[in-house]
Amino acid sequence: MIGTAVVLGLCLPISARASLPPAIPYERLAIAPAADLTLTFSFQVDVARSRFEVFDDNRRRVPFSGMEVTDDGLNVLLPITTRLPPGNYTMKWHAFSRDGQFERGSYTFTVNP
Repeated sequence: MIGTAVVLGLCLPISARASLPPAIPYERLAIAPAADLTLTFSFQVDVARSRFEVFDDNRRRVPFSGMEVTDDGLNVLLPITTRLPPGNYTMKWHAFSRDGQFERGSYTFTVNP
């Protein structure tokens, strides 16, 4: 069974526009080797214009099969296609909201053995 890692609150609304908080509390999140990644935003994500990438410590891209967005547009699921070996990873994202706003960011996480 594949687990799911949920990363919440990457963007928060400020003055009617989504914006990054000064510090993301999910740095160094630890997940299981077979976890998919779910990113939760405070705005409805336009996945057709958004980009999400995961890299290992050697800057190799981690493959995932497409992106899925929930009906409310706030959650983006990245199904990881391979079992991740233990180590540190970086998620980089560039997200457009459905109303045209743009946000970007990154965070690191660790895969436990």
